[in-house]
Amino acid sequence: MKREIIAASAAAALLLSSGCSGYRTRMPTAYSQPSGGFTMAAPSQRVVQVKSMSTAAEDLYSAVDSGNWAAAQGIALRLGVNTGSAPVMSGMTTGSRSALVGRLQQAINAKDNYTAKKCANQLYRDLSNMAAPYNSTVPTSLNSLKYYCRETQLACQQKNKSLATANISKVIGCWNSTRAVVSPKYSSDVAKGQRLVNTLNRCIATGNLTKVNGYCGNLLAQTKVIESDCAKQNMM
Repeated sequence: MKREIIAASAAAALLLSSGCSGYRTRMPTAYSQPSGGFTMAAPSQRVVQVKSMSTAAEDLYSAVDSGNWAAAQGIALRLGVNTGSAPVMSGMTTGSRSALVGRLQQAINAKDNYTAKKCANQLYRDLSNMAAPYNSTVPTSLNSLKYYCRETQLACQQKNKSLATANISKVIGCWNSTRAVVSPKYSSDVAKGQRLVNTLNRCIATGNLTKVNGYCGNLLAQTKVIESDCAKQNMM
Protein backbone atom coordinates (compact mmCIF):
# COMPACT_ATOMS: atom_id res chain seq x y z
CA MET A 1 0.00 0.00 0.00
CA LYS A 2 2.88 2.38 0.79
CA ARG A 3 4.31 1.82 -2.71
CA GLU A 4 0.87 2.48 -4.20
CA ILE A 5 0.54 5.82 -2.39
CA ILE A 6 4.06 6.89 -3.42
CA ALA A 7 3.34 6.00 -7.05
CA ALA A 8 0.04 7.84 -6.94
CA SER A 9 1.71 10.89 -5.39
CA ALA A 10 4.27 10.99 -8.19
CA ALA A 11 1.51 10.75 -10.79
CA ALA A 12 -0.44 13.54 -9.13
CA ALA A 13 2.65 15.75 -9.04
CA LEU A 14 3.10 15.22 -12.78
CA LEU A 15 -0.57 15.99 -13.31
CA LEU A 16 -0.49 19.23 -11.32
CA SER A 17 2.59 20.48 -13.15
CA SER A 18 0.73 20.27 -16.46
CA GLY A 19 -2.22 22.55 -15.52
CA CYS A 20 -5.21 22.50 -17.88
CA SER A 21 -3.61 20.24 -20.45
CA GLY A 22 -6.37 17.78 -21.35
CA TYR A 23 -5.98 14.09 -20.58
CA ARG A 24 -3.57 12.73 -18.03
CA THR A 25 -0.97 10.10 -18.85
CA ARG A 26 -2.28 6.61 -18.21
CA MET A 27 -0.76 4.74 -15.30
CA PRO A 28 1.55 2.15 -16.91
CA THR A 29 1.14 -0.84 -14.61
CA ALA A 30 -1.92 -0.32 -12.42
CA TYR A 31 -4.49 -0.58 -15.20
CA SER A 32 -5.53 -2.43 -18.32
CA GLN A 33 -7.75 -1.35 -21.21
CA PRO A 34 -9.96 -4.27 -22.26
CA SER A 35 -12.53 -4.00 -25.03
CA GLY A 36 -15.28 -3.38 -22.50
CA GLY A 37 -13.71 -0.22 -21.04
CA PHE A 38 -11.10 1.10 -18.67
CA THR A 39 -10.58 -0.94 -15.48
CA MET A 40 -8.02 -1.32 -12.73
CA ALA A 41 -6.06 -4.55 -12.75
CA ALA A 42 -5.64 -4.42 -8.97
CA PRO A 43 -8.49 -2.40 -7.44
CA SER A 44 -7.61 -0.37 -4.36
CA GLN A 45 -10.19 0.52 -1.77
CA ARG A 46 -8.45 3.84 -1.20
CA VAL A 47 -8.68 4.76 -4.87
CA VAL A 48 -12.42 4.01 -4.87
CA GLN A 49 -12.75 5.99 -1.66
CA VAL A 50 -11.00 9.07 -3.05
CA LYS A 51 -13.15 9.06 -6.21
CA SER A 52 -16.27 8.82 -4.06
CA MET A 53 -15.11 11.66 -1.80
CA SER A 54 -14.40 13.91 -4.81
CA THR A 55 -17.99 13.43 -5.98
CA ALA A 56 -19.25 13.98 -2.44
CA ALA A 57 -17.47 17.35 -2.25
CA GLU A 58 -19.32 18.43 -5.41
CA ASP A 59 -22.61 17.23 -3.97
CA LEU A 60 -21.89 19.15 -0.78
CA TYR A 61 -21.32 22.39 -2.71
CA SER A 62 -24.64 21.89 -4.51
CA ALA A 63 -26.45 21.12 -1.24
CA VAL A 64 -25.18 24.31 0.39
CA ASP A 65 -25.93 26.34 -2.74
CA SER A 66 -29.54 25.15 -2.66
CA GLY A 67 -29.86 25.73 1.08
CA ASN A 68 -30.20 22.05 1.95
CA TRP A 69 -28.21 22.24 5.18
CA ALA A 70 -29.34 18.84 6.47
CA ALA A 71 -27.94 17.10 3.38
CA ALA A 72 -24.78 19.20 3.58
CA GLN A 73 -24.27 18.24 7.21
CA GLY A 74 -24.57 14.54 6.40
CA ILE A 75 -22.07 14.75 3.55
CA ALA A 76 -19.64 16.81 5.64
CA LEU A 77 -19.74 14.27 8.45
CA ARG A 78 -18.92 11.44 6.04
CA LEU A 79 -16.10 13.45 4.49
CA GLY A 80 -14.73 14.23 7.95
CA VAL A 81 -14.52 10.53 8.77
CA ASN A 82 -13.02 9.47 5.44
CA THR A 83 -10.56 12.20 4.45
CA GLY A 84 -8.15 11.43 7.28
CA SER A 85 -7.22 8.08 5.72
CA ALA A 86 -6.88 9.43 2.18
CA PRO A 87 -3.35 9.64 0.75
CA VAL A 88 -1.59 13.01 0.84
CA MET A 89 -1.23 14.73 -2.54
CA SER A 90 -1.83 18.07 -4.23
CA GLY A 91 0.42 19.86 -1.75
CA MET A 92 -2.19 19.48 1.01
CA THR A 93 -1.05 17.69 4.18
CA THR A 94 -3.32 15.46 6.25
CA GLY A 95 -3.36 18.18 8.91
CA SER A 96 -4.33 20.97 6.49
CA ARG A 97 -7.01 18.80 4.94
CA SER A 98 -8.42 17.98 8.37
CA ALA A 99 -8.39 21.70 9.21
CA LEU A 100 -10.25 22.44 5.97
CA VAL A 101 -12.90 19.83 6.78
CA GLY A 102 -13.16 21.32 10.27
CA ARG A 103 -13.79 24.81 8.84
CA LEU A 104 -16.30 23.30 6.43
CA GLN A 105 -18.24 21.65 9.25
CA GLN A 106 -18.20 24.84 11.34
CA ALA A 107 -19.50 26.85 8.36
CA ILE A 108 -22.32 24.37 7.82
CA ASN A 109 -23.27 24.48 11.50
CA ALA A 110 -23.36 28.28 11.27
CA LYS A 111 -25.19 28.13 7.91
CA ASP A 112 -22.43 30.27 6.43
CA ASN A 113 -23.17 29.86 2.74
CA TYR A 114 -20.02 31.44 1.30
CA THR A 115 -17.47 29.80 3.60
CA ALA A 116 -19.09 26.38 3.32
CA LYS A 117 -19.03 26.51 -0.49
CA LYS A 118 -15.47 27.87 -0.53
CA CYS A 119 -14.23 25.02 1.67
CA ALA A 120 -16.20 22.43 -0.30
CA ASN A 121 -14.69 23.63 -3.57
CA GLN A 122 -11.16 23.61 -2.16
CA LEU A 123 -11.73 20.08 -0.89
CA TYR A 124 -13.06 19.08 -4.32
CA ARG A 125 -9.87 20.37 -5.96
CA ASP A 126 -7.67 18.37 -3.61
CA LEU A 127 -9.69 15.16 -3.92
CA SER A 128 -10.18 15.36 -7.70
CA ASN A 129 -6.42 15.83 -8.11
CA MET A 130 -5.86 12.71 -6.02
CA ALA A 131 -8.35 10.69 -8.07
CA ALA A 132 -7.17 11.99 -11.46
CA PRO A 133 -4.29 9.52 -12.09
CA TYR A 134 -6.78 6.65 -11.71
CA ASN A 135 -9.46 8.01 -14.04
CA SER A 136 -8.32 8.28 -17.66
CA THR A 137 -11.80 8.77 -19.09
CA VAL A 138 -12.08 12.39 -17.93
CA PRO A 139 -9.59 15.09 -18.94
CA THR A 140 -7.91 16.78 -15.98
CA SER A 141 -8.84 20.12 -17.48
CA LEU A 142 -12.52 19.30 -16.96
CA ASN A 143 -11.98 18.96 -13.20
CA SER A 144 -10.19 22.31 -13.20
CA LEU A 145 -12.98 23.83 -15.31
CA LYS A 146 -15.56 22.87 -12.70
CA TYR A 147 -13.37 24.19 -9.88
CA TYR A 148 -12.87 27.59 -11.55
CA CYS A 149 -16.55 27.89 -12.49
CA ARG A 150 -17.41 27.57 -8.81
CA GLU A 151 -14.61 29.94 -7.80
CA THR A 152 -16.10 32.47 -10.24
CA GLN A 153 -19.52 32.05 -8.66
CA LEU A 154 -17.99 32.64 -5.23
CA ALA A 155 -16.25 35.79 -6.48
CA CYS A 156 -19.59 37.00 -7.88
CA GLN A 157 -21.24 36.29 -4.52
CA GLN A 158 -18.63 38.58 -2.93
CA LYS A 159 -19.11 41.16 -5.73
CA ASN A 160 -15.39 40.89 -6.49
CA LYS A 161 -15.21 41.72 -10.19
CA SER A 162 -11.39 41.54 -10.47
CA LEU A 163 -11.30 38.05 -8.96
CA ALA A 164 -14.25 36.93 -11.08
CA THR A 165 -12.46 38.22 -14.19
CA ALA A 166 -9.26 36.34 -13.27
CA ASN A 167 -11.24 33.15 -12.71
CA ILE A 168 -13.09 33.52 -16.02
CA SER A 169 -9.69 33.58 -17.73
CA LYS A 170 -8.93 30.23 -16.05
CA VAL A 171 -12.35 28.92 -17.09
CA ILE A 172 -11.66 29.81 -20.73
CA GLY A 173 -8.22 28.18 -20.68
CA CYS A 174 -9.54 24.97 -19.13
CA TRP A 175 -12.49 24.91 -21.53
CA ASN A 176 -10.18 25.23 -24.53
CA SER A 177 -8.08 22.30 -23.28
CA THR A 178 -11.20 20.22 -22.61
CA ARG A 179 -12.99 20.78 -25.93
CA ALA A 180 -9.79 19.92 -27.81
CA VAL A 181 -9.97 16.29 -26.63
CA VAL A 182 -13.69 15.67 -27.13
CA SER A 183 -14.59 13.53 -30.12
CA PRO A 184 -16.23 15.31 -33.13
CA LYS A 185 -19.09 12.90 -32.56
CA TYR A 186 -20.16 15.14 -29.69
CA SER A 187 -19.66 18.43 -31.53
CA SER A 188 -23.16 19.68 -30.68
CA ASP A 189 -22.44 19.34 -26.95
CA VAL A 190 -19.12 21.15 -27.39
CA ALA A 191 -20.83 23.88 -29.40
CA LYS A 192 -23.32 24.47 -26.59
CA GLY A 193 -20.46 24.71 -24.11
CA GLN A 194 -18.64 27.16 -26.39
CA ARG A 195 -21.71 29.38 -26.61
CA LEU A 196 -21.89 29.50 -22.81
CA VAL A 197 -18.19 30.36 -22.56
CA ASN A 198 -18.59 33.12 -25.15
CA THR A 199 -21.54 34.53 -23.24
CA LEU A 200 -19.59 34.43 -19.99
CA ASN A 201 -16.78 36.36 -21.64
CA ARG A 202 -19.20 39.05 -22.80
CA CYS A 203 -20.90 39.29 -19.41
CA ILE A 204 -17.67 39.66 -17.45
CA ALA A 205 -16.57 42.39 -19.89
CA THR A 206 -19.67 44.41 -19.01
CA GLY A 207 -19.30 43.68 -15.29
CA ASN A 208 -22.68 41.95 -14.97
CA LEU A 209 -21.79 39.58 -12.13
CA THR A 210 -25.36 38.36 -11.71
CA LYS A 211 -25.37 37.02 -15.27
CA VAL A 212 -21.82 35.68 -14.87
CA ASN A 213 -22.95 33.71 -11.82
CA GLY A 214 -25.95 32.30 -13.68
CA TYR A 215 -24.05 31.32 -16.80
CA CYS A 216 -21.35 29.64 -14.69
CA GLY A 217 -24.14 27.48 -13.29
CA ASN A 218 -25.24 26.66 -16.83
CA LEU A 219 -21.68 25.79 -17.82
CA LEU A 220 -21.33 23.56 -14.77
CA ALA A 221 -24.44 21.69 -15.91
CA GLN A 222 -22.92 21.33 -19.39
CA THR A 223 -19.69 19.90 -17.92
CA LYS A 224 -21.73 16.89 -16.80
CA VAL A 225 -22.74 16.31 -20.42
CA ILE A 226 -19.14 16.70 -21.61
CA GLU A 227 -17.94 14.37 -18.86
CA SER A 228 -20.41 11.73 -20.04
CA ASP A 229 -19.25 12.25 -23.65
CA CYS A 230 -15.60 11.76 -22.62
CA ALA A 231 -16.44 8.60 -20.72
CA LYS A 232 -18.32 7.15 -23.71
CA GLN A 233 -15.63 8.00 -26.25
CA ASN A 234 -12.97 6.33 -24.09
CA MET A 235 -14.96 3.09 -23.79
CA MET A 236 -15.25 2.60 -27.54
